[in-house]
Order: sequence, then C-alpha cells, then structure tokens
Amino acid sequence: KLTVAGIECRRLHTSHAFHSRLMHPMLAGFQTAVANVPRHAPTLPFISNVTGAWITAAEAVDPAYWTSQLRSTVRFADGIALLLQDPAAMLIEVGPGRALTSLAKQQLDRDGQQVALATMPHPHEVVAEDVKLLRAFGRIWANGVSINWRNLTTENAEAAALTNLATSQPRNPRRIPLPTYPFETRRYWIDPPLLTTHRSLQVRQPIDNWFYAPTWQRCQLAQPETQKTGHTLLLTDQPELAAQLVTSLEAMGQQVVISAERDNFTALLTATAALDHIVCLWKPSATQPLQGFDSLLALGQALAQTERTQSLKLSVITPAVARVVGNETLHAVQATLHGAARVLAQEVPNLTVALVDVAELGGNLVWLAGVLSAEICQPNTVQRVAYRYPFRWVELIEQVALPASDKLPLKKAGVYLITGGLGGLGLTMATFLAEQGVGRVVLTTRKDFTMENAKSAEGARPTIYRDLNSPLFSDAQNAALRKIRELGCAVTVLRGDVTDRVAMAGVIGEIERDFGRIDGVIHAAGVAGGGLVQFKTRAAAHAVMQPKIRGTQILATLLADKPLDWLILFSSLTARLGGVGQFDYTAANAFMDSFAQASTLPFPVVSIAWDEWRAVGMAQNAEGLMQLWREQQQQYALTPAEGKLVFGRILAHLQPNISVATRDLPALQQENQRMTLPRIMAQLQRLQAQKATPAPIRNSNYAAPRNEIEQQIAQIWQEVLGISQVGVFDNFFDLGGNSLVGIKLIKRLNSQFSVDIPATSLYEQPTINKLTELLTQMQQGTQRDAADFSERLSRGERRRAKRRKRMRV
Repeated sequence: KLTVAGIECRRLHTSHAFHSRLMHPMLAGFQTAVANVPRHAPTLPFISNVTGAWITAAEAVDPAYWTSQLRSTVRFADGIALLLQDPAAMLIEVGPGRALTSLAKQQLDRDGQQVALATMPHPHEVVAEDVKLLRAFGRIWANGVSINWRNLTTENAEAAALTNLATSQPRNPRRIPLPTYPFETRRYWIDPPLLTTHRSLQVRQPIDNWFYAPTWQRCQLAQPETQKTGHTLLLTDQPELAAQLVTSLEAMGQQVVISAERDNFTALLTATAALDHIVCLWKPSATQPLQGFDSLLALGQALAQTERTQSLKLSVITPAVARVVGNETLHAVQATLHGAARVLAQEVPNLTVALVDVAELGGNLVWLAGVLSAEICQPNTVQRVAYRYPFRWVELIEQVALPASDKLPLKKAGVYLITGGLGGLGLTMATFLAEQGVGRVVLTTRKDFTMENAKSAEGARPTIYRDLNSPLFSDAQNAALRKIRELGCAVTVLRGDVTDRVAMAGVIGEIERDFGRIDGVIHAAGVAGGGLVQFKTRAAAHAVMQPKIRGTQILATLLADKPLDWLILFSSLTARLGGVGQFDYTAANAFMDSFAQASTLPFPVVSIAWDEWRAVGMAQNAEGLMQLWREQQQQYALTPAEGKLVFGRILAHLQPNISVATRDLPALQQENQRMTLPRIMAQLQRLQAQKATPAPIRNSNYAAPRNEIEQQIAQIWQEVLGISQVGVFDNFFDLGGNSLVGIKLIKRLNSQFSVDIPATSLYEQPTINKLTELLTQMQQGTQRDAADFSERLSRGERRRAKRRKRMRV
C-alpha cells in the first residue's frame, strides 16, 4: 500500500520488534534478570537513549531503566542534539555501516564545523576495513584531533601506506616566497546557511500543523552525576531559603557567595571572576512589579560587558508562572524574567540558562533547597523546569489539532474592540471580522491624528476620528478602512493609549454609550523591541513592555464586569524562542502567555504566540542588527490571508495558550538555543556581502527598470542571483544563472504575477525586458479570455431567453 501511494519504504531486517508492544511478554523476566546482576554507577558519562539526556547514577543501577530500553522510544535525535550543543562537536560511529552517521548528519550544523563519520564500511561498500578506518582517522586528524599513529597496526597494503605517510617526518623543508602584492579578499563561494540546520526547518508545514500548546511532563528529580567543586554566586533577598540553599550547595562541593545586590553587578562579577553558576532568586515586589526584570537587565548588561572564556550557567528561579498541576497561584509578571533570560543565553557568550518555576518559594525549605541545588549543579539538559512538591516537571511543546469551523463565537450585530487597530495586524483582524459579517469594529490608536472634523469630548472621552478617508492616515490604512466598510461593517477609530487607564476607561465608556455593548476584544497594541541588552536603558525597555503588560492589566480591570465572549492577546513566538535584540519584547510576550493561563476573568482569555508575519506586524519595524536576518526569514512568515485563517481556527476553540509556527516548533526551539550572537553576526556578514556583491561584467550597458513590472522582476532576479543590481537588458545566464536557478526564478515569477510561465521561456526571453513583454502578453491574454468567456455566456443567455419566449407563445 505504501509503495502504491508513492511512499518509499523497505522491510526492516531484525529478529524482533524491539521498542514495541510485542516486547511486553518478556519485560518482567528481563527486569528480574537484570536485578540479579551486580550494577554500578558509570565512570564515563554517556547519553541515555531512553531520556535523550546524560545518564544519571540512579538510572544506571535501576533494573526498571534497562527494561524500559526494550520498550521505550529510542531518543537518538535528542541525544545527538544534546551533543551538538557544542559547535565543534565530532561524532564517530563505531560499528559496521553508516546508518547512525546518516541519521546524525541530518542534525549537523551546516557551517561545516561539526563532523559525523563512520569508521567501518557498509556491506555494499567496496573498500577494505583498514582503509576505511584510516581514512576516518585522517578526517579526525584534519579536524584538529591528535592521533597516535604509531599505535596503529595493519596488514592491508594501502592502509600500511597511509600509516607510513602519516607517521613520516618531513625532510629538508624549504621556504617559498609569498607574492609581493596582497590578494583580493572578496569571496564568491556560495556558503551554506549558518543557522538553519534541521531539514524540518527548511520546510514550511501545511496549516494543519501550525498549532502548538505547552504541556508539562513529570520526570525524575535532578541528580548531579558527580560531586564537582565550583563557585556559585547566589543573588537573593530571601535569607531563610538562601541559608538552606547554601548548605545544600556546599554539600555538593560549591563555594557560595551570597549577595542582595539588585542593580550594580559589574564590580561583583569582577570580584568573583571564577564563577561556574549564578542563581537569581528574587522575591516579587508588590510595589515595583518589574523590579526582578530590572535586576536581570542590569545583570545581563554586566555579563555582556565582562570578558569571560569559561562557561557559566545562569539559573533564574521564580514563583509559579505556568499552570502545571492546575491549582497554582500564578505570578504572570515574573514570567518576564523567563522570557528575558532566554535572550541572555543568545547574546552573552559562553552563557547557558535554566528557567526554574517553583510553586511556593516559602514552602518546604529543606526539600526545596535540596532539589534547587541539584538543578543548579546538573548539566543543562532542558531550559525550563517546574517544581510542584514532591515532583519535578519539564515543559514540552506539543502539536494540537485546531480544525477549521463555520461556528465562530461572533455576533452579526456584535461590537468588537481592537487595540492597536491601525497597525498591520489590527487592520488584518478588523478585515477578518468584517468578512465574517460582524456589525462594527472599533479601532484604537495612540497616535494623535488631529483634524478639523474630529470631536474631542470633555473629561476622559477620547478623540473620535469621523473622517475615515483622511490624508492623515496612510494609503494602506485608508485602503483597509475602505474595504471594511465595503464589506458592510461599520468602523470607528478612537484615540486612546492602552497604557493610560483614564484614556482606556474613556474608550470603553464611549463604545458603551454609542453602541451599548462590547462583545470581544483583540489586544494587538505593541511596540517593536530592538538592540542588544548592553545598550538598553531601563526606560527604553519599559516603553517596549508596557503596551503588552500594563495594557493587558488595564483591559482586564476595565472589562472584568463586562459580558464579553472573549479577550484575545497578541503575543509572539519570541516568548518561547527568544531572539537577539529582543530582551524586552520577549519578556513582554512571556507575560502575556502567563497572564492567559493565570486569568480568573469570567470569559475566555487567549494568548496567541504568533510566528512572524509577512509585510505586517512588529517584526517589520525592526532596525539595524536583525533586519537582514528577518528579511531572510520572510519566506517562512505568515501572509495576512494565512493569518486570518489561523485566527479563525483559534477563535473556534479558545484555548488559553496557542503558539503558531509555520515550521516544526520543537526543532525551532532547539535551533534557537544555538542561535547565539556570534553565529548571527557571521550570518549577517554573509547576507551583507551578498547584498553588496556587484553584478558581473555585462555585455551591455546598464539600463534601469522603467516601470513597476520591470522593477518587481528585477527585485526577484537580484534575490535569486544574489547580486545588487540588474539591468533590464542583462542576460540571465551571463549574470551567473543556470537551469536550476532558473526553475526557482520561474516559480517566483509565476507566484508573484499569477501566471504560468513555462520554464523553457527563460531560454527564449533571458532578459527582464523580454520577460516583461511575455508577462504583459500573458496577462492581457488572460483578460481577453475572461472577456470572451463572459461574452459567450451573455450570448448563450440571450439565445435561451428567446427560446423560452417562443415556447410561451
């Protein structure tokens, strides 16, 4: 059946169906047999295929663990991903064939620093085993590993020759002169991408696979493998828990320095230069809710400015911010520390981060200190864990099914409020609501579009913009507002800053006075973040965060007694992925996700962690450092049309937290943990070099595009060919194009202009000038065909009318 369906498959050559339910009959007997064998903790570390993490001493001596090896899924990919956290990792397969090497290579970093190789030939490979082994050793040596060649023995002639060559010493070395001029440093080699390594991240998934939700899995308590000495800096203002934690850490071989510092960390880090661990364990402040974030900002700046070559682990421990077992009291503002810390791991060299969520920091102190000290000292295998007495939980992200539905919680006469309503996302959502047939949308904006016919009411009543075709709005805004009205939906635009409680009370009061109700609210207001943590000020960070944090809190307070059908918060995937330059923006989105889980409002509250949008959204306002990177990622971004389809599905189900990702989100999370500042900078240099690469020498004079179609085609040519300037008479093949690149170009043109250009046309029309003529002819032909079809329909209808008239007579 699989073959008929076109799915490649083959029978597995094995004696038993290992890791399946068919192994059940022998598990109990196997466990008894293992229990009768002496077992000892390992002396060498290895990765467990059961957990995908480093084996612990407890697991290694547990008969149940070895029994689970027979039945459980093999977590080979997870284990390889753990090893590949080292950017210079080398993987060597010891055993016949290359099956494991082939699997591992699917996860390798494409910058070429990581290596996976087999040491023994495949059964169908025509090469002697000694030769295969020595070739592998040659690769290992070429990648910087010292080999004791003299210990190698072989009987194969070719292998012996290789061994002799490797162990021979150079004789009579000669100096040779270098050229008397410097070489040109411009490179023309086509480099593979530095950052996208998983194959799944190069594929845009179908829309059914775009939805994810967080879940928590109970797991074993953290158990450091061996007692290892080290130095820990404990930043805390909780003396009782700190005292217990120091006792536990010192028992594990740690030398602990305690500090209550919340602001000036540079001197402290200088005085404790040999640190292995930093622990942030701050109590939430009722009067200064962002105090923890501010302290982490100050710590991050100090870490970024301190040169450090050894690895350092930062453990950020907060009271509960996630719904794990269902009865926790959540502290949503503390989630800002989790979001911001993800970015520190990407911006600060040699820093790893662990996020620890604890239900009650003042609970069972002895137990809590014990599990936290173990968590602090163990190798970083997962980024976010939670402790709910007496268990440890690990956060996972799982795909969820949100099928499309015609039954949406929308009312035909409903009134819907959208904050940030004149932004790209806000207008897209307003258009969606209009397409669904709702009666009115009210859009808020914090900008002051002063105009003669605007009405300013006394007191807290907001400015109402009556002229919705004003030159003070942009062309895109006016076009969107026009389309909404044409769909039969009334539009009102109000001025109101979502961070101003008085202003928002005025907005809500105005809506209720004029329209009598509010049925649903979309909170899409936001400010784009940007800039590395070491250059941020506290005021600038707060300005980015407050529309999402204070804005959400104000809306929740003002709407608490309203009969809403739903409140939807627009968050971002940065809350899960982090992002260089997004310290404050990531923190704000993490708050939104936690707030939706913590909500006790009498209506559903949903936080949508959006992937990037194409042409709209906060990402479009990014400047400087990340702009080139975001441009490269646009091929994976959501279009406004896709965004509306996604929103409709989420609206039909109203789950508290939904992440939207067009690619495999778990793989994307793994990739983003490695997306550090040095790697991104290297990629940006490549992108900048591509943008700056001049066009090859032309056979004709440069002629600039003369109209919009030529400009669009030229832009596509520049992106596909990777050159900065293309003239309308330049030959595609003279510029370095070939048949493979041509296929990609034709696909882009067909998609852009909604035509069906044959691939062979590029050989007949290899210039932008000729392609423009072809496109114009095809578009005119399509219009003529449509007109002819319409005319034929009209003639047919007239003939049928005449026949009906004759029949009546």
